[in-house]
Amino acid sequence: MVKVASAFARYTKCGKIVVGRDSRPTGEAIAACFESALAMAGCEVIDIGIVPTPTVQIVVEELRADGGVVISASHNPIQWNAFKLVGASGSFLNSKEIIKFFGMMDKPAAFVPWNRVGTITKFEEAAEAHIRRVMKVVDVEKIRSKRFTVALDSVNGAGSEITQMLLERLNCRVVPVYCTIDGTFPRGAEPVPENIVELAGAVKRHVCDVGFAQDPDADRLAIVDDNGRPIGEEYTVVLVAKHLLEKSVGRVVVNLSTTKSVEEVARQYGAPFTRTPVGEINVADAMRKLG
Repeated sequence: MVKVASAFARYTKCGKIVVGRDSRPTGEAIAACFESALAMAGCEVIDIGIVPTPTVQIVVEELRADGGVVISASHNPIQWNAFKLVGASGSFLNSKEIIKFFGMMDKPAAFVPWNRVGTITKFEEAAEAHIRRVMKVVDVEKIRSKRFTVALDSVNGAGSEITQMLLERLNCRVVPVYCTIDGTFPRGAEPVPENIVELAGAVKRHVCDVGFAQDPDADRLAIVDDNGRPIGEEYTVVLVAKHLLEKSVGRVVVNLSTTKSVEEVARQYGAPFTRTPVGEINVADAMRKLG
């Protein structure tokens, strides 16, 4: 923890760093140690508590921070934990940046004198900042007019509260399945079909329009249709690509492990298509580079 914190302090030149975590039992203790080490290195630490991974990225942008760290092992089992590192752009560190960071991890930890120790403060507006961003890019009134009934399975993770807040703002009736932040994962952490049987049952039982399943840090979304059938995460990407290309034709970027169906949809609309190496940052870098 101290090794990573010291290296990230050096990487960000002891700047402003946003720290968030998912709901794992080890998260609070790791965050306390990690944030203390950042402060002892002279950083200004902004603690945003239990939040989805994308919320950390958004708050880095909103506060013009020098970096961010998500304490989460994503869709891995509850006993694991990890650090996801975010640069000043709000994106994860790319391969060149990670190599530079690993080099800094090999150096001994460096701390500032007693009178230059950094600060640790709480930021309570993270969820609001994220929800505002979402509300700006969807047709809020159209969604509200539908009065959807939505079943939600957040695996008791970081998406449990913020996702319900968003859905309620959109005038949806929410049927929570696993949305209690209590330090447990009541199902397998990955939102694959075999792990979201309870959600599928809730969709049918409560006559829902749709079911949404997340992983513990809520950066993955699986969809259950109105018949209680998980459609598979690959189709989430296809549906989004089709929806966006119907509105405006532009380049589509996906990684090498993404379904060929996206490529076929892009071809139908005459959209340029690019594949990148696997990894979210590779897709984001290509999107920026290629417009």
